[in-house]
Formats: sequence, C-alpha cells, structure tokens
Amino acid sequence: MQRISRVELCKTNYPLVKPYILSFETLHSFNAYHFEIYLDEGRSAKGEVVPLYGYSDEKPEDIFNYLENKSTELVDLDLSDARNIVEKDIEAIPFSTSAILTAIDLLLNPIDDTIDLDTFNYVTPASTEKVEELIALYKKTCIENSSTLKIKLSGNFEIDKKALLALEPHIISAKGNIRLDANQAYNIENGLTFFEFLKNYRFLTNIQYVEQPFPVNNWEFNELTIESFPNIPIMLDESVVTIEDIDRCHQMGIPYIKLKLYKQGGIKELINCAKHANQLGIKVILGNGVAGELTNKIEVLVFENHKDLFDPILEANGFKKLIQ
Repeated sequence: MQRISRVELCKTNYPLVKPYILSFETLHSFNAYHFEIYLDEGRSAKGEVVPLYGYSDEKPEDIFNYLENKSTELVDLDLSDARNIVEKDIEAIPFSTSAILTAIDLLLNPIDDTIDLDTFNYVTPASTEKVEELIALYKKTCIENSSTLKIKLSGNFEIDKKALLALEPHIISAKGNIRLDANQAYNIENGLTFFEFLKNYRFLTNIQYVEQPFPVNNWEFNELTIESFPNIPIMLDESVVTIEDIDRCHQMGIPYIKLKLYKQGGIKELINCAKHANQLGIKVILGNGVAGELTNKIEVLVFENHKDLFDPILEANGFKKLIQ
C-alpha cells in the first residue's frame, strides 16, 4: 500500500518576458497551483495547473477550491484509491483534476526527469495583432530555421486578414510551416468568411492547419467548415478531452488534435488518448503554451518516450515565456 500521508497546495505567479496575446485575453503572467503529494514511505511528487478561463470554462477559484478539498479528502488513502476518486471528474473538470492525477502518476510510475528542454523543437508564437513582429518572427523561424510558426488569430476577420496579407510577400513556399490558432474566437459567419479568404491564400500549402476556429461545443460548425473547405485542415484542441471526443473527430474527418496534460487529466490519460488517436489515423500535436516548466517537462518526457505518437514540433513551450 502506498498511503498518502499529507498534501501541500500552494500558488505561484510566473511573470512573462512579454505579454502573451490570445484571442480572449492578454496574459502578463501565469498563475499556477501546485499540488504535492507525500507518501508514508517518504517519497513525494508534484503536479501543476495554470488555470486559463476562456480556454476552459473552469474558473481559477473553482479549480483552487477543488484542489483544496482534495488536499484533505485524499489523505490516508492509497494512491490507487485516490486516483479512482479523482479520475471520475476528468470529463467535467479536467483542469481541476490534472495537478492531482499528474502527481499520483509520477508516484505510481516514476519517470527520469533529467532532460534538457532546450534540445527539443518547439513552435514559435506570434500574433496577427502585432504585424511587424509577426513578419520578423516568420523570417527567423521559417526561413532561417525551417521550423514552425504558430500565429494566434484575433477573431476579428479584418485584423487577421490584414496580417496574413502583410505576411504573404515574405513567405517562401519551401520554408517552414505555419499553424493558425483561433482559440474558439470565430462565430460561424466570420469563420466561414475567414476560410473563404484562406482558400485563395497564395501560400495555403504552408499552413499546416487552422486550430479550434469555433467554440468548444460547436461541432456542427466544424463539420460545415470541413464540408465547405475540404482542402483546409482543421485541428481541434479545446473540444478534445476524452476518448469519445477523439472518436467524434474521427467520424467528422478532423485530421489533427492537440493533447496537453491539463486538458486530458493525468499522464495515463495523455498517453492513452494519443495512442487512441494514432490508431484512428489522427495526427497528434503535444504540449501547452500556458504552463510552467514542471508541466512542460512532463509533456516533453512523454514525447521522448513515445515519439511515434506525436508530431515532432512541440507546443510545450510555456516555460520559454517565463522570466527566468
């Protein structure tokens, strides 16, 4: 028996090197909750979550209250029994469960965390709201390094169109990939207008996919877009939490999904979801850009041990945004 003797819960604020612009909020820091489990035998492990209301519908105070309640409820329980209790909540509140399940999984199946995060390939973030910076980042990321630029869309069609048109003269077709991320920002009218524009974009082949164009539960919008614009791949992130969500993506013909520790639950669920997606022929993007080094390191370790399951360009780059 691996009995939980105590739990420590704390809050940490990570200031960012520069503001991180999302369609629904501009972040100046990441506010993390750490949940550390101690066993009778002396071992301990820590999980982390950075709430992101707007990406998720879980409010920071609700996540903290859940963690606070579990910090007393799980004491004296065996690790496996504690996991059975918490994992039942993944579908409804995945962010709330993630820090706990991650700590439990690290104790049940310890992993070697001696890894240099800077030796892996990550996307470079950019935004349509900063056009000059976007062009400079494209040149450095795609032309000089033949890597992948991730452009955050604003959800305002005119702003996004203007930025992509400004970028167009600088694009070299054989250099690098571009990922476009809407973070649920479009309604169906603006979304279809954006895809119509993109259909005629001169360097459409450089765009790997458009990520999460519509709100989480608007599956019918995604389906209509796939039918109307079959040559523009869609990737779903926020909509994909469970195995059943992955099955739904497969039925609709979604070619890409994103998985991340906070959204899937624990390490166990992250790996199981990736394996399931691969069996269905869906390509998997891994990693969280709004996370601390602890979480990103675990995501990269999962990648290192299961490289065949994931796209080689990681999005586990939250740690790169932090002031060291």
